[in-house]
Amino acid sequence: MAFALGAAHTTHCARAALQALPSPFPDVASAKFAGLKTPAGLGRVWAMCNAFLSYLRREIFPGGCFFEAAVAEFDSKPGRVRDAVIEKRSYWVASLGRAIRAAKAAGDVQPDVDADQVAWELSCLLVGANGSFVQDGGNVGIERARRAIRDRLERIATPSAARLPTR
Repeated sequence: MAFALGAAHTTHCARAALQALPSPFPDVASAKFAGLKTPAGLGRVWAMCNAFLSYLRREIFPGGCFFEAAVAEFDSKPGRVRDAVIEKRSYWVASLGRAIRAAKAAGDVQPDVDADQVAWELSCLLVGANGSFVQDGGNVGIERARRAIRDRLERIATPSAARLPTR
């Protein structure tokens, strides 16, 4: 009974918090989209991914990424809150795709690369880093994700693309 009440209270609090946040969730969004300040190219994609990982490491929200926690809580519960959370996550993945397409247009990415596929892969690595960070409380998952992201971006880079920064 206590567990059920606790779960119901958590759900209620999360729903209230989501509904109270102004769209487009400026504090969270600014933390996740900090990489957009970098000029178009593969460096921007790298910066966006690093901004997400930095967001986790700085523990802006206890429990990792606010949106990933909300997705886990509401993805199977139809309604406005679920729709809003899924929309925000989809926007993030689409933003990665747009950044990859811009990098392709800038000559940093091989022409045959499927930007949406790479965006999906990067998102999976970032979500995995979030899960690892939440479960382990350490930076091992963050660093593994950073290495995997760097590897993926280097494999799609053209020979003329600038080398990715170390951080």
